[in-house]
Amino acid sequence: MRRKAAERLADLIDPNRALREAARLAYSDVGALFDEDGHLRPVHTLPPEVRAAIASIEIVRKNLASGNRTQEYVHKVKLWDKPTSLALLFKHLGLLVERLEHLGTLNIRWAWPTAEELDTMERQALPKALPAPVTRGDADL
Repeated sequence: MRRKAAERLADLIDPNRALREAARLAYSDVGALFDEDGHLRPVHTLPPEVRAAIASIEIVRKNLASGNRTQEYVHKVKLWDKPTSLALLFKHLGLLVERLEHLGTLNIRWAWPTAEELDTMERQALPKALPAPVTRGDADL
């Protein structure tokens, strides 16, 4: 069942598209979210590559002053993690190779088996002895 699910998933995932998506996130520009006056652009006017970089948008309504009915809207825009996208691209292109560093020692002792140990190993490897063949004398013929 897992194999079939994995095959279906492999059919749905296009490696080239996944690489293009990682590149869009890695090269996204937060400046494209704002107009010349520094105001957040409406989402529908953003280019597709900028919209793809947005993880979430939250709009919070706040009162400006206590008792005052004036309200302000705060827009919180969260983008996908750019360093992670860059790391994925670097790994794909072979520009980033992860290495595992071992701290500590490893002692290896190598010894040739003695003649006695070799003899024991050979005896253990041989099949059990077969019974002696039955021989018939001349009288049995």
